Amino acid sequence: MLFLFFSAWRVGEARRIEWKHYSREDAAISLPAEFSKNKRPRLLPITGELATIVERRLKARRLDCPYIFHRDGRRVGDFRKLWTKVCAAIGVPGRIVHDLRRSGVKHLIDSGVDPHTVMAFSGHRTPSMLRRYHIIDLDDLRDAAERASSYQGRRATVTPLRAEAGTRTQPAQDDVFSRAGADAGSARR
Repeated sequence: MLFLFFSAWRVGEARRIEWKHYSREDAAISLPAEFSKNKRPRLLPITGELATIVERRLKARRLDCPYIFHRDGRRVGDFRKLWTKVCAAIGVPGRIVHDLRRSGVKHLIDSGVDPHTVMAFSGHRTPSMLRRYHIIDLDDLRDAAERASSYQGRRATVTPLRAEAGTRTQPAQDDVFSRAGADAGSARR
């Protein structure tokens, strides 16, 4: 489970990786394009929590099984029923396994990793898709409010709603566009 969170990979991607995809020398796992939903290969650096996870898997490695994640020498299958039962037991019913991917993406962004790198890490192809995974919660909003309150940058000036005598309240383009529209209307007549 922790691998899914810290890698922000899809369950099907993690399920299929084999020891031949792991390079201890490079401290990385390479996900082949055919294992990826978007058919693009990825590299996952194995450091920090991911290194701890892979070390545990190395201790559980079986020579008769090529998979990093296995159960009794067979590739891990569908574990949604077990997941549902465990979530209910710990008081968070209704969670799905894919929530680990979403949470992992949010964790990467919240830790300061730039969005472009997060996309390379998680395999998201577009910024718009990545944004769907970065859920804004109350803590994010609270942090934004605190940062705005403590900001001591340039003093804001209040722009009056009504213009003083001899000043304009609308940008000059407004007149240009309204004249262009009037000219177009007269040309149609």
